[in-house]
Amino acid sequence: MDLTVAAKCCVESKTGIRLEEKDHSYYEGDTKLTGYLSSTRILGKLSYFDESKFAELKARKLHQKEWNSLDKKSKNEYIKNVIDEWNKIRDLGTQKHKIIETYYMKNMEYVAPEPNTETHTALSRAVEFIDRLSDIAAVETCEAAFKYESGNIKCTGSADVILKIKNTTPQVYGIVDWKNTKLFRKDDNETWCWVNFDGHNPQFMHKTKSQLGFRWNKYLRYSVQVMLYYIFSQKYYNVDKNHLYVVNLSDDDQHDKSKYTLSNFKIDPNRKIMVHKTIEEINGKKRWKVEYYTLEEFCMFLIINGTSLSSGCLPEFKKPNRKDKPLHQVITHQIRHVSNKRVLPKAKTDTKKAKMEK
Repeated sequence: MDLTVAAKCCVESKTGIRLEEKDHSYYEGDTKLTGYLSSTRILGKLSYFDESKFAELKARKLHQKEWNSLDKKSKNEYIKNVIDEWNKIRDLGTQKHKIIETYYMKNMEYVAPEPNTETHTALSRAVEFIDRLSDIAAVETCEAAFKYESGNIKCTGSADVILKIKNTTPQVYGIVDWKNTKLFRKDDNETWCWVNFDGHNPQFMHKTKSQLGFRWNKYLRYSVQVMLYYIFSQKYYNVDKNHLYVVNLSDDDQHDKSKYTLSNFKIDPNRKIMVHKTIEEINGKKRWKVEYYTLEEFCMFLIINGTSLSSGCLPEFKKPNRKDKPLHQVITHQIRHVSNKRVLPKAKTDTKKAKMEK
């Protein structure tokens, strides 16, 4: 694929909002938007991540044979190497996004990436994806930033690409989000996460806080991210939720020409997330009630409670001692994988083996 000459086919976003990457701040014209909660920060509240702690765990795993014999200086050096590697990966991801943006935007200088580099591969895959969409859509703009306001709620977000869907009246748009991450699939196993937020639930001992459990995987996390962009974008673009895409530029398998299909990248707007927010009692035993949120419903929950959201359970649901399980696990349905359909309890079967006669 010849990438020496840029496409230069799209113009600036019409939102009037821009994102400064250096400090991840949003501006409306020259005015910095303050008091707004970004989509990145909202999603960051859903899972606990302490960079120093996790970097130490990673360094310990990489050097497990010698770790206990190392002095503090050597350990800190290994931890620093892990963090430096993470920063390098983040910077490379930013470079890939920027090269795609400059390739398509009319008013930006484009410098073609060197062949056989990761940025060249990322750009070629992005261009191929857009080309394969050419029968139904074209690039409207890149790096479209939004602000969302509803009462006291104020949020911001930025989509990588706004698509202009062809032959639609009134004009319809779509969203593409580029990813540069480890492999993920729509049917990957889902894991439980828990968040707490302001608001009293009479079922809980806590008087001012409530909590919610939810099951997701990396695909659902990215789907939620793009659905947030969809909600934020409605003020500016008539985005159709049936034209939302997540494209992992690092996934060799999905970009294999013999297996290539647009459905691999398309978000299912009807996909649901299993949640636990209330407790029910069945046959004298308490357990979490199984409920489902659509992606949009889950996003609205995050937007409404975003300011007070925090990862983790309330105190009364944590482990009382080392031997006991935390309450949220005791009454949580033990399901390894969740499909879009409701999972019904399986009938009990006798697994005991008959004793062999002597």
